[in-house]
Amino acid sequence: MADDVLVLESRTDAPPLAHPGAPLMTVPANTDPAPGALIASIGEERWIAVPVHTEPLPLKALVVLDRRPGVEPPGSRVSGIHPSLQKIEDPLAPLLRSLMSFPHSPERQRTRFELASVLASRTALWRLTADLGVPAGVLADTLLGG
Repeated sequence: MADDVLVLESRTDAPPLAHPGAPLMTVPANTDPAPGALIASIGEERWIAVPVHTEPLPLKALVVLDRRPGVEPPGSRVSGIHPSLQKIEDPLAPLLRSLMSFPHSPERQRTRFELASVLASRTALWRLTADLGVPAGVLADTLLGG
């Protein structure tokens, strides 16, 4: 899947509002069934239309997807079978690394830090760790089960 850019709107004493993203995504061409209506096939990818919410929603949680080869779940001796979901207890640094840092200006740096501070204090941040070979459906089930 392609990465989406999420637009957040800060609110004084409430979680930020997450504005709807573009109603499309890419999936590998071998994804069957595709989770949306086919727009186009390009090489090894399918562009598909997916439903989105029409209004912004309060942001309740963010998930950092950490996929890399050979990941072993905590306490496991078997690599790459089960993803793990862990709450990030000190989320400020991971949030700052995830927010766009351009344009490079003192005002933009202050705004990023303020947004990261609001997110760290008003939303939960989770890390979903899995081997590259774990199917997207298993990742989704792990999130829904957690």
